[in-house]
Amino acid sequence: MAEKRMTDTETRGRLERLVSDLKSAFGEDLQSVVLYGSAARGDRGGGGSDLNIVVVVTDLALPKIERGTQLMRAWEAQGNHPLLFFSPEWIEMSRDVFPIEFLDIIESHIVVLGPDPFAGLTVSRENLRLQCESELKTRLIQLRTGYIQSHDDTDRLSALMAASYAPVVALCRAALRIAGAPVPLAGADVVKDASVLCGFDAGPFVEAAAVKRSGPSAASIAIKPLFRQYYSQLETLARAIDAGLPGEQGAKR
Repeated sequence: MAEKRMTDTETRGRLERLVSDLKSAFGEDLQSVVLYGSAARGDRGGGGSDLNIVVVVTDLALPKIERGTQLMRAWEAQGNHPLLFFSPEWIEMSRDVFPIEFLDIIESHIVVLGPDPFAGLTVSRENLRLQCESELKTRLIQLRTGYIQSHDDTDRLSALMAASYAPVVALCRAALRIAGAPVPLAGADVVKDASVLCGFDAGPFVEAAAVKRSGPSAASIAIKPLFRQYYSQLETLARAIDAGLPGEQGAKR
């Protein structure tokens, strides 16, 4: 699987070095190394070093996983996300409470080392809806609080909006999965399809993506009114999830 899909030579080299370091640190306790996220989906945009990795070990006892401290620090210093350490038992016990994250991994991952720990794993659609609704409302609370604190500070307001964009795309992806709809690879396409399904305007999300890539000057309108539009359309998405989506079984009434 990895050999067929990983065409980025630089990424391959860094993963090979990471696997070597993990083998040295964990020995026989190391079971699998899995790449997931935008690099596995082929949706990295301009590229970058921010790779997402799950490391599966036999035992998550803290005295054992502390062997990964130095390599974790080195990995993050390269601009990557922190390594996620799982065990087979933890994966089985946690798929009901993290359905968004597990579905993202299940649907787009590359096994770099060992057996595939996510093969055959399933996630409840009802659990997915509940987490999606909870996280959308939490995101709205954070944006609302940030707006009250920073509505007169363009830089802080644009940073708050930009930081929320990737999590919002993940929630749009979850909305499509709840409805049993196809899920595109590219984040922009995910938002577009979710906007049709849930009845919100994708325009402010497109603007937020531009701000995330290039800063406040990339927006076609002033940041404060853009933030308000973005927030309003996110509310529409949250209401759609709360009400139940087309194709969803057992939707909320």
